[in-house]
Amino acid sequence: MNMMLASFPVYPKPFASVRAEFRTQQSSFLKFAPHSYPLASKILVKNLPYTTGETTLQKEFSNFGKIAEVKVAKDVKTKRSKGYAFIQYMCQDDAMLALETMDQKNA
Repeated sequence: MNMMLASFPVYPKPFASVRAEFRTQQSSFLKFAPHSYPLASKILVKNLPYTTGETTLQKEFSNFGKIAEVKVAKDVKTKRSKGYAFIQYMCQDDAMLALETMDQKNA
C-alpha cells in the first residue's frame, strides 16, 4: 500500500459562528468551539487499508508533532472506513514535516 498525503489550507467559515449561535439557542447540548489552527496544518492520508484506525494513525503521525485531531472517513451507512483520513496538527511546521517524510511511504 502506498500512502499519499496532501495538505489542505483551513479557511475560516464566515457564517459558522452565526449558525452555531442559532443552534445553541435551540438546543443547550450543542456548543460552538472554534479552533484557530494555522493554515496548511491539516493533511490528507490516502490509500489506507480499511482496517486502519484512528489510534494507529495517531501513534504513527505523532512522531512529527502534536496532533489536534485524527479523523478517519467512514461510510455513513456501513460505518466502514473509506481508506483515507485527515490529520490536524497544532503547528503548520509539524504538518509539513509529516507531509514531506511520509509522502509515498508504504505502511
